[in-house]
Amino acid sequence: RHELLRVAIIDREQARLDLHHDPMARLEHMVHRRQAEAIALLRSIPEYYVQGDMSFATGSAGIGSVYLEAARILGETEWMARASWLVQVIEHQTIITPDDTLQWMSDGSFNVTADFANGQCGIIHFLLRYQHPMICKPFFL
Repeated sequence: RHELLRVAIIDREQARLDLHHDPMARLEHMVHRRQAEAIALLRSIPEYYVQGDMSFATGSAGIGSVYLEAARILGETEWMARASWLVQVIEHQTIITPDDTLQWMSDGSFNVTADFANGQCGIIHFLLRYQHPMICKPFFL
């Protein structure tokens, strides 16, 4: 009844347990690869980034916050220089109202809101983190 059943016999080496394997070397390689990917992604953003959207969600304040984190984690001055550029961009687009308050057209519209993602609070948070990195912590971590 099992005449049609054929079994292939393959000569294999016995599996060996590598007691000298260093799992940390693999982890370091993976971290280095992920950092290289992150740096490539950050460098895909123009160095002198300018646009009308200054919001935290989709604009300069959000990108600047990512640059600040990159500078802190990677220890490279390039990211702090890019964050400094965005601070200057935001400063040049500041509107001083008749009652001497500051505001920004955060999402490119003429609606001024106080919310974090698309309003004034996200921009202020980025500016505070830039000026006082030890006091003002990242919002998204």
